[in-house]
Amino acid sequence: MLLLLVVVIWVGSSELTQYIFVTESFDKPYFLTYFSTSLFSFYLLGFVIFAEWRGTKPWPINEHDPAAIHYTAQHTALLALMFCPIWFIANYSFNVSLDLTSVSSNTIISSTSSFFTLVFGFVVDIESIRLTKFLSVLICIGGVVLVSYNDISHSGRSPVLGDGLALISAITYGVYTVYLRKQIPHEKTVSMPMFFGLVGLFNILLMWPFFFLLNATKTETFEFPSKSVLLSLFLNGLIGTVLSDLLWSLVVFFSSALVATMGLVLTIPLAMIVDLILGHKTFNILYVIGSLLVILGFVLVNL
Repeated sequence: MLLLLVVVIWVGSSELTQYIFVTESFDKPYFLTYFSTSLFSFYLLGFVIFAEWRGTKPWPINEHDPAAIHYTAQHTALLALMFCPIWFIANYSFNVSLDLTSVSSNTIISSTSSFFTLVFGFVVDIESIRLTKFLSVLICIGGVVLVSYNDISHSGRSPVLGDGLALISAITYGVYTVYLRKQIPHEKTVSMPMFFGLVGLFNILLMWPFFFLLNATKTETFEFPSKSVLLSLFLNGLIGTVLSDLLWSLVVFFSSALVATMGLVLTIPLAMIVDLILGHKTFNILYVIGSLLVILGFVLVNL
């Protein structure tokens, strides 16, 4: 049930993002990404609640288990500093994609992140590639090609560019997933709430200058959101980003990483159903085959 709730939140967040862009006429993907990521800083309340967070020395969770030692706040901050721009690029490209293509296409293509995680993990020697995994990559590529080819013939602001940005988001997600696996050898090494809280803080401190660049180039003119838009942004960030990450970690804790990652597959049919009902989008046979190939490839890569 928890996994299904996370899937519903993910798809709902994507739909709400498009609602903000189109219906609310607040076409500001950079502002949305900055605002949502900044809400991670709420996690920093842990510095007030947990004395261990304020320590300067790593403390062992289990003295007989060297792998289970927490990094200090300083070490965690350094990791978060390196992680912040990668995270931002992945989410910004994802949100711009939602501004240009359908939720279905965005969901299908961004779900290929598992394959890039596999490839990059193999490059840095933390993953092994078997024949089934290699075939799954090829199947997935075929599915993405069919979905994108179908989008070429459909009207829209720029569905092909949107599909390309969803792919960039998937690639970047693969990069930061491998980065975390490489830098954090044990799941208990870092307090993830502290880590993401620091990501939110660095996002606030480091990413604001780009508002001036985007405004100067008229790529995204800066304006303060109205009260209704601000409420939508807050709900989207708090539920779609902060809460969903917390629930996702609980899914991994109470089940397994494999079961949790399979949740990505469930977002594909749900996104298609929502687009069919709310967006009145139609799917031809090529699109359906492409989405099924992505699902099949995703299942194979996680076997």
